[in-house]
Amino acid sequence: MTFPLLTLITSFDEAKSPARRLPEVVDSAVLGEEPGFDGFAVGEQVAPVLRQWKGR
Repeated sequence: MTFPLLTLITSFDEAKSPARRLPEVVDSAVLGEEPGFDGFAVGEQVAPVLRQWKGR
C-alpha cells in the first residue's frame, strides 16, 4: 500500500500570486518526504467551484 501526499495548488488567498504560492507547494513536498510519504500529487480546482466554497 502506498501513501501519497496531496495538495491543491490553488491559493485561497487572492492577494497571493502564483509566484508566491509555488514555493509553498514545493515546501510541502519536501516536508512530505520527512515522514516517508510515497509520493506527492498536485491537484487543481476550477475557480467557480472555489467561489462556492468561499461563500460567494
